[in-house]
Amino acid sequence: GLVGLAVDLTKGFIGVTTEVTKFYNAIRLSQLALANTVDTSEELKAAFNAIEGISDDFLVPVADATNQFTKLNAAARANGFTVQEVEKVYKGLAAANIALGGDASKLNGILLATQQIFSKGSVQSEELKGQIGERLAGAFAKFATASGKSTKQLAKDLELGKVRVEDFVDFTDYLLKEYGENAKRIATEPENAAARLKLALDDLKKAAGPILQSIGNAFT
Repeated sequence: GLVGLAVDLTKGFIGVTTEVTKFYNAIRLSQLALANTVDTSEELKAAFNAIEGISDDFLVPVADATNQFTKLNAAARANGFTVQEVEKVYKGLAAANIALGGDASKLNGILLATQQIFSKGSVQSEELKGQIGERLAGAFAKFATASGKSTKQLAKDLELGKVRVEDFVDFTDYLLKEYGENAKRIATEPENAAARLKLALDDLKKAAGPILQSIGNAFT
């Protein structure tokens, strides 16, 4: 019986250690990739702080937030935007997503379209009316409001290629101001207790990673 208990405990330890190590290794790889999208250690620290804030405020798993922020920052920095502006863009979209009942899959699609906007250097109907509009209710009308235009004028400007990436950044700032506080409140509701528990467990894995990494890698 004691031998069986020892075997079960050992299996449990190996399983937990391997799980924590895989999670921590994935985080570290994303962090190393993020470091390649900034120029200074101060910018990297600001990016890490932004990711922590996004994860806590809008219930985005830290691994997902790190991966998404890295891709978004790489595309945005190529067009001259700062880490702080990327943070504002991400927060605005995440806030609107959670406030309007979106899930992780919708947010991922919205951010993918945003990366395409930054990569192209302009806002096109395909991303705004298509990929983002399909996932974020009223996005087109709110973009028009944020730009000080009618929806008709915005549609025309999109056709002519006159909508700038800077206009998109202003749009996400508008979303953050409109939905930010409400989204944070929704994140604290009892209905989101399971999501908050997952974030807490991810934080525990992240903290335990440096301690268990070498053992877990050996097990793996």
